[in-house]
Amino acid sequence: KQQFAAEYKSHPKLKSTFDNYFTHSNYELNLLYKSGKLIYNEKLNGFVNKVLQTVLTNSSQASNLKLFIVKSTEVNAFIYHTGEVFVTLGLLAQLENESQLAYILAHEFSHFILKHHISSIVKSDGVSKTKSKTTQLSEEAEELVEFAFSREHEFEADSLGLCLVKASPYLSSSSLGAI
Repeated sequence: KQQFAAEYKSHPKLKSTFDNYFTHSNYELNLLYKSGKLIYNEKLNGFVNKVLQTVLTNSSQASNLKLFIVKSTEVNAFIYHTGEVFVTLGLLAQLENESQLAYILAHEFSHFILKHHISSIVKSDGVSKTKSKTTQLSEEAEELVEFAFSREHEFEADSLGLCLVKASPYLSSSSLGAI
Protein backbone atom coordinates (compact mmCIF):
# COMPACT_ATOMS: atom_id res chain seq x y z
CA LYS A 1 0.00 0.00 0.00
CA GLN A 2 2.90 2.35 0.64
CA GLN A 3 3.78 2.45 -3.04
CA PHE A 4 0.24 3.70 -3.79
CA ALA A 5 0.16 6.53 -1.27
CA ALA A 6 -0.08 9.08 -4.11
CA GLU A 7 -3.15 7.33 -5.52
CA TYR A 8 -4.77 7.35 -2.08
CA LYS A 9 -4.14 11.08 -1.83
CA SER A 10 -5.40 11.83 -5.33
CA HIS A 11 -8.59 9.79 -4.76
CA PRO A 12 -9.32 10.11 -0.99
CA LYS A 13 -13.00 9.17 -1.39
CA LEU A 14 -11.95 5.81 -2.84
CA LYS A 15 -9.93 4.67 0.19
CA SER A 16 -12.30 1.78 1.00
CA THR A 17 -12.38 0.77 -2.67
CA PHE A 18 -8.56 0.72 -2.76
CA ASP A 19 -8.45 -1.21 0.52
CA ASN A 20 -10.90 -3.80 -0.83
CA TYR A 21 -8.90 -4.13 -4.05
CA PHE A 22 -5.60 -4.64 -2.22
CA THR A 23 -7.14 -7.10 0.23
CA HIS A 24 -8.71 -9.12 -2.59
CA SER A 25 -5.63 -9.13 -4.82
CA ASN A 26 -3.34 -10.07 -1.90
CA TYR A 27 -5.73 -12.93 -1.11
CA GLU A 28 -5.56 -14.08 -4.76
CA LEU A 29 -1.76 -13.90 -4.70
CA ASN A 30 -1.62 -15.98 -1.52
CA LEU A 31 -3.91 -18.58 -3.09
CA LEU A 32 -1.67 -18.74 -6.13
CA TYR A 33 1.48 -19.10 -4.02
CA LYS A 34 -0.10 -21.91 -1.99
CA SER A 35 -1.68 -23.66 -5.00
CA GLY A 36 1.36 -25.74 -5.84
CA LYS A 37 1.06 -24.50 -9.44
CA LEU A 38 4.15 -22.30 -9.46
CA ILE A 39 7.14 -23.85 -11.19
CA TYR A 40 10.58 -23.21 -9.79
CA ASN A 41 12.78 -24.45 -12.60
CA GLU A 42 16.06 -22.59 -12.75
CA LYS A 43 16.50 -22.96 -16.52
CA LEU A 44 12.93 -22.12 -17.52
CA ASN A 45 12.50 -19.26 -15.06
CA GLY A 46 15.98 -18.00 -15.94
CA PHE A 47 15.20 -18.01 -19.66
CA VAL A 48 11.89 -16.14 -19.30
CA ASN A 49 13.43 -13.69 -16.83
CA LYS A 50 16.33 -13.05 -19.26
CA VAL A 51 13.81 -12.16 -22.00
CA LEU A 52 11.94 -9.91 -19.55
CA GLN A 53 15.10 -8.08 -18.46
CA THR A 54 16.34 -7.77 -22.06
CA VAL A 55 13.12 -6.24 -23.39
CA LEU A 56 12.98 -3.88 -20.42
CA THR A 57 16.65 -2.89 -20.47
CA ASN A 58 15.78 0.81 -20.68
CA SER A 59 13.30 0.76 -17.79
CA SER A 60 14.33 1.59 -14.25
CA GLN A 61 11.26 -0.25 -12.93
CA ALA A 62 12.25 -3.61 -14.43
CA SER A 63 14.21 -4.51 -11.30
CA ASN A 64 10.97 -4.29 -9.27
CA LEU A 65 9.44 -7.25 -11.10
CA LYS A 66 9.30 -10.85 -9.91
CA LEU A 67 8.61 -13.53 -12.50
CA PHE A 68 6.76 -16.81 -11.94
CA ILE A 69 5.84 -19.67 -14.26
CA VAL A 70 2.40 -21.20 -13.64
CA LYS A 71 1.68 -24.86 -14.30
CA SER A 72 -1.44 -24.41 -16.41
CA THR A 73 -2.52 -25.24 -19.96
CA GLU A 74 -4.33 -21.91 -20.14
CA VAL A 75 -2.69 -19.49 -22.58
CA ASN A 76 -2.19 -16.46 -20.34
CA ALA A 77 0.17 -13.98 -18.75
CA PHE A 78 -0.74 -11.38 -16.14
CA ILE A 79 0.81 -8.93 -13.72
CA TYR A 80 -0.27 -7.76 -10.29
CA HIS A 81 0.04 -4.26 -8.87
CA THR A 82 2.93 -5.61 -6.80
CA GLY A 83 5.04 -6.26 -9.90
CA GLU A 84 4.63 -10.03 -9.82
CA VAL A 85 4.45 -11.36 -13.39
CA PHE A 86 2.88 -14.75 -14.06
CA VAL A 87 3.29 -16.66 -17.32
CA THR A 88 1.57 -19.99 -17.92
CA LEU A 89 3.17 -23.04 -19.48
CA GLY A 90 0.24 -23.06 -21.92
CA LEU A 91 1.34 -19.65 -23.21
CA LEU A 92 4.99 -20.64 -23.46
CA ALA A 93 4.00 -23.75 -25.45
CA GLN A 94 2.16 -21.62 -28.04
CA LEU A 95 4.96 -19.15 -28.74
CA GLU A 96 6.97 -19.44 -31.93
CA ASN A 97 9.98 -17.34 -30.89
CA GLU A 98 11.58 -15.22 -28.16
CA SER A 99 10.32 -12.01 -29.75
CA GLN A 100 6.72 -13.04 -29.14
CA LEU A 101 7.53 -13.72 -25.49
CA ALA A 102 9.31 -10.37 -25.29
CA TYR A 103 6.23 -8.59 -26.64
CA ILE A 104 3.86 -10.35 -24.22
CA LEU A 105 6.09 -9.52 -21.26
CA ALA A 106 6.41 -5.90 -22.45
CA HIS A 107 2.60 -5.75 -22.80
CA GLU A 108 2.11 -6.97 -19.22
CA PHE A 109 4.77 -4.60 -17.93
CA SER A 110 2.96 -1.77 -19.72
CA HIS A 111 -0.16 -2.46 -17.64
CA PHE A 112 2.04 -2.14 -14.56
CA ILE A 113 3.76 1.13 -15.43
CA LEU A 114 0.58 2.69 -16.83
CA LYS A 115 -1.06 1.80 -13.49
CA HIS A 116 -4.10 0.29 -15.15
CA HIS A 117 -5.06 -1.36 -11.87
CA ILE A 118 -5.48 2.12 -10.33
CA SER A 119 -7.56 3.51 -13.18
CA SER A 120 -9.68 0.34 -13.14
CA ILE A 121 -10.40 0.89 -9.46
CA VAL A 122 -11.38 4.51 -10.05
CA LYS A 123 -13.52 3.69 -13.10
CA SER A 124 -15.21 0.67 -11.52
CA ASP A 125 -16.11 2.83 -8.51
CA GLY A 126 -17.61 5.36 -10.93
CA VAL A 127 -19.64 2.60 -12.60
CA SER A 128 -20.98 1.37 -9.26
CA LYS A 129 -21.87 4.94 -8.22
CA THR A 130 -23.65 5.44 -11.55
CA LYS A 131 -25.46 2.18 -10.98
CA SER A 132 -26.64 3.22 -7.53
CA LYS A 133 -27.64 6.71 -8.72
CA THR A 134 -29.63 5.50 -11.70
CA THR A 135 -31.16 2.74 -9.60
CA GLN A 136 -30.54 -0.03 -12.12
CA LEU A 137 -27.85 -0.05 -14.75
CA SER A 138 -28.57 -3.15 -16.80
CA GLU A 139 -25.98 -5.91 -16.58
CA GLU A 140 -25.37 -5.60 -20.33
CA ALA A 141 -24.71 -1.85 -20.04
CA GLU A 142 -22.40 -2.39 -17.07
CA GLU A 143 -20.48 -5.07 -18.99
CA LEU A 144 -20.15 -2.72 -21.98
CA VAL A 145 -18.71 0.04 -19.79
CA GLU A 146 -16.22 -2.36 -18.18
CA PHE A 147 -15.33 -3.83 -21.60
CA ALA A 148 -14.65 -0.37 -23.00
CA PHE A 149 -12.30 0.39 -20.11
CA SER A 150 -10.48 -2.92 -20.44
CA ARG A 151 -10.29 -2.58 -24.23
CA GLU A 152 -8.77 0.90 -23.83
CA HIS A 153 -6.20 -0.51 -21.40
CA GLU A 154 -5.34 -3.32 -23.79
CA PHE A 155 -4.76 -0.89 -26.66
CA GLU A 156 -2.54 1.27 -24.44
CA ALA A 157 -0.56 -1.76 -23.27
CA ASP A 158 -0.26 -3.01 -26.87
CA SER A 159 1.12 0.35 -28.03
CA LEU A 160 3.61 0.79 -25.20
CA GLY A 161 4.59 -2.88 -25.36
CA LEU A 162 5.41 -2.53 -29.04
CA CYS A 163 7.52 0.58 -28.32
CA LEU A 164 9.43 -1.34 -25.65
CA VAL A 165 10.08 -4.22 -28.05
CA LYS A 166 11.23 -1.83 -30.78
CA ALA A 167 13.72 -0.31 -28.33
CA SER A 168 15.09 -3.76 -27.49
CA PRO A 169 17.16 -6.25 -29.45
CA TYR A 170 14.02 -8.23 -30.31
CA LEU A 171 12.53 -7.87 -33.76
CA SER A 172 9.13 -6.21 -33.53
CA SER A 173 7.96 -7.91 -36.75
CA SER A 174 8.63 -11.32 -35.14
CA SER A 175 6.59 -10.19 -32.13
CA LEU A 176 3.46 -9.48 -34.14
CA GLY A 177 2.25 -13.08 -33.95
CA ALA A 178 1.72 -12.57 -30.22
CA ILE A 179 -0.72 -9.67 -30.63
